[in-house]
Amino acid sequence: MSNIVVRKATIKDARGIATVHVLSWQNTYRGQMPDEMLDSLTIEGRTERWIEMLKNPTEGTTAIVAEQNNKIVGWASFGKNRDEDGDKITGELWAIYAHPDALGIGVGSLLMEYATQEMKKQGYKKATLWVLSTNKKTQEWYEKKGWENEGKIKLDKRGEHELHETRYQKKII
Repeated sequence: MSNIVVRKATIKDARGIATVHVLSWQNTYRGQMPDEMLDSLTIEGRTERWIEMLKNPTEGTTAIVAEQNNKIVGWASFGKNRDEDGDKITGELWAIYAHPDALGIGVGSLLMEYATQEMKKQGYKKATLWVLSTNKKTQEWYEKKGWENEGKIKLDKRGEHELHETRYQKKII
């Protein structure tokens, strides 16, 4: 774990982020999301989207990467809470993913620590995140990291697909 560096993402990281994005979704969500949805993801398509997102980031949002031996092995994004019931003291961990080959070596933990410390510096007192309601393994990982299931569920429509997500929260003071 000592040779993993976490830093803010740059446009040069777009392909590495896209690679982790696509492979982690296809690895993690198989059986939880429709196969056609996962199989339609391409690294090229995600690279284009990431170039655009990194060029024109959503206000109040930061993207970070975990790099090992000059290769992107994970990424996360965080910032302003997007929920209708959100407030000014609550940030949000928008996403956090590790490359399937880098699971279990601490990438996610390092990304989460960096993100929560940055949110704390930005004045947030707590944070939320959303996780697929069917993703029990990841929910258990969050709970081990001190996140609490709030019991709130939302429907995330992705084209013709509907995904149910559960909200977690954590104090970061």
